[in-house]
Amino acid sequence: MHFIKFTIVALLCAYGGLANAQTASDGDVAPAAAEEAFNPNPIANLSARIGYNTDSGFVGGLGYATERFLGQDADFSMRIEAQEGATRFNVAYSNDTVFGDSPRFGLTLSHSETTAGDVYGFESAATRLQPRLTWDLSERQRLSAYVSLSRNEVGTVDPTNSILIRNDEGQQQRVSLGATYQAALPIEGDGPLRRARFSFGLETGHTSRDHSFTIVTARATLVHAFSDGNIVVGSSVRLGHMATMEGTSNIGDRFVLGSSSLRGFAFGGFGPRDLAVANTPALGGTSYGIGRFDARFPNAFGDDSTLTPGVFLDVGSLWGLDDINGGVAGANPVDDAAYLRSSVGVSLRIDSGIGPFNLFLAMPLEERDYDQTQEFGISFSQSF
Repeated sequence: MHFIKFTIVALLCAYGGLANAQTASDGDVAPAAAEEAFNPNPIANLSARIGYNTDSGFVGGLGYATERFLGQDADFSMRIEAQEGATRFNVAYSNDTVFGDSPRFGLTLSHSETTAGDVYGFESAATRLQPRLTWDLSERQRLSAYVSLSRNEVGTVDPTNSILIRNDEGQQQRVSLGATYQAALPIEGDGPLRRARFSFGLETGHTSRDHSFTIVTARATLVHAFSDGNIVVGSSVRLGHMATMEGTSNIGDRFVLGSSSLRGFAFGGFGPRDLAVANTPALGGTSYGIGRFDARFPNAFGDDSTLTPGVFLDVGSLWGLDDINGGVAGANPVDDAAYLRSSVGVSLRIDSGIGPFNLFLAMPLEERDYDQTQEFGISFSQSF
């Protein structure tokens, strides 16, 4: 890990030194050129973040960012965040001039650790290094390609836990290639459509535990406004599937969803569970489909009000395992079928002086007896 960090910093420093040496050898810069090269933005920004949501509790973080890393027109940021039972660290670098105007080069390094909690009941750690190239195909279309190198670790699994989790204990290295495509449709005329965006992702890779996989994700989002903007209707659909060509997926690779996807259900609260062991752990799933539909009323309490009420309907499912032989010894099959979940409720956004608060009150309509519901939710985030 330390070797990876040292290598990245050394490479970036070397690149910056070469660029600065080349600039110095060019001699004095003409006043007009100097004016054009002047960057009025601060050399660096220090930031702090506080937040809260009902899935993960209070979150606090510190950040550093600059647009002139090592004297170049390059972006560099570093962020660390902590919450109850989890810490995250992220470093990101991007430079638009490595390959000329296109593509843009980016590099991220992230590390996270979690302690045993209510959802999983084990400790985990994950480190990922991801270089990326991004092409702007047009003003509304973007294509990115990346290589992902990661190491995941699952530890301190209780001997009485599900064998489907105990089998994943230890380290796993993963190498994958991926691409994402994002587009926004042009909005013309005075119709109700205000925003239309969609994205598509494809990733294929292999792990040190002989698991070969391909992951496909897709998302579409629409926003309509009616009655002179007094009614705003948003709708989104998200799909994801991990196809296994060889081996068995790891608990750290499968999808796990919560109230940010399906309001009314806790994080890890729906999807396949091993009901044959005492803690009935969430196992995640290899496939999901989510639909969210909101109607918000920005001027319900007057044009100057800080309150925006709304109503919503969420529907979806999380399903699929490569191995369903659960229980302590692998003798109890897990039900990994696709069962519909849904909820309706009311929402409220409060634009306070210290940041926006988002609240919801949900009533699950379709659920399983073993699901973990969460009828009330609140989220808040503000950076300084």
